[in-house]
Amino acid sequence: MTTALKWATHADLAIERKPTVGREESLDHMTFKANERPLFTEIFDPGQ
Repeated sequence: MTTALKWATHADLAIERKPTVGREESLDHMTFKANERPLFTEIFDPGQ
């Protein structure tokens, strides 16, 4: 028994969200230059 794929092409897997952390804030956080707020990255999209 085979199941039809939920996504037909790679384009169907595209993430449509915009990042909420800017480049400079991310670099400052990673290099310990500044830590203005906790940064959290979701590995998996909980909305799907």
